[in-house]
Amino acid sequence: MTDDIEMEDTSVRDYVAESTREPKHTSITIDDNESVLNTTSTYDGFSIPTPRLSGSISAEVPLLDMESHNRDNSVSNLEHTTRTTSGCNKRIKAVAALIISTSLITVCADSIVSSFEALNENGILRQSFVGLIILPVVGNVAEILAASIVAARDEMGLAINIAVGSAIQIGLLMTPLTVVVGWIIQQDMTLHFDMFETATMITTTLIVSCMILRGRTNYFEGAIMLVCFFGITVGAYLSPDQV
Repeated sequence: MTDDIEMEDTSVRDYVAESTREPKHTSITIDDNESVLNTTSTYDGFSIPTPRLSGSISAEVPLLDMESHNRDNSVSNLEHTTRTTSGCNKRIKAVAALIISTSLITVCADSIVSSFEALNENGILRQSFVGLIILPVVGNVAEILAASIVAARDEMGLAINIAVGSAIQIGLLMTPLTVVVGWIIQQDMTLHFDMFETATMITTTLIVSCMILRGRTNYFEGAIMLVCFFGITVGAYLSPDQV
């Protein structure tokens, strides 16, 4: 009895071992109804039949795969449409915010200029002081703060780019644009500067150019520039307006 059990165990182990190996020969047969596929794999001394799915079930598998593929495509198209719509909405909101903020800034600027006109008529502030000192400082508060914060982080290159970029914007864009707008509205706006304004422009250009060409600066040079700005402020306050 023990010998029979050992022989059965050996046969089972051999069968399992052979079934995990690659077959030497595989034959496929189709039943008469052409709906059931039977596969027979031949190993060393064994022939293992492997039943297959019926033809009707096998035909449904590609259909399920196609439906799954179509569903995935629909989901992908929906996600793409959602992202596109979201991007368009963000751009529209950004443009709307820009237009609204520009309109509000225009209103605020007009109010500030009107208030300064009242001060000029009363002789409290001169137009040269308002145009050279107050309006540039008020209009560039954001850039001044940004340049100061960046300089405090020891990023002098970026700070210089902010300051010089603002000067280039005013000198090469805003000033000619102001002249063009004055010509359109038939308001006399020329680039005729008096002696004080010309000397101020030449002096500040030379000082800033020297600082940039050196590529480095220190606290002493910064103090010199602040003293120069204070001197320009006093001169603008004391200089008479053009007639």
